[in-house]
Amino acid sequence: MQQDGIPRICVPLQADQLWLFDPRDTDAAADLGVDPAWSQASWQGALVEGSERPSWQIADAARRAGADGIIDPSRQIAGGWHVTLFRWDHVRVAGPGVLLPQ
Repeated sequence: MQQDGIPRICVPLQADQLWLFDPRDTDAAADLGVDPAWSQASWQGALVEGSERPSWQIADAARRAGADGIIDPSRQIAGGWHVTLFRWDHVRVAGPGVLLPQ
């Protein structure tokens, strides 16, 4: 999290019957033809170069394989990750939001 003074809330969600592709799983990445290192590549650098963002290649491969989303490793927080959903019709709020410490 950035130390920018902006309050953030974490909302617990329940997602049933979803397949999330995890590019950190080297076997799964190989099955989809992606390099796990792409998830750590700078999208800003690709933007400046005018090339396709490596993380988009991961998302595109996951969509083609039928995934509902991906587990996306953080580029700024070591060990951090978040979920990116392509479809969210099986997701519901599962509890109250919690204000995160700054």
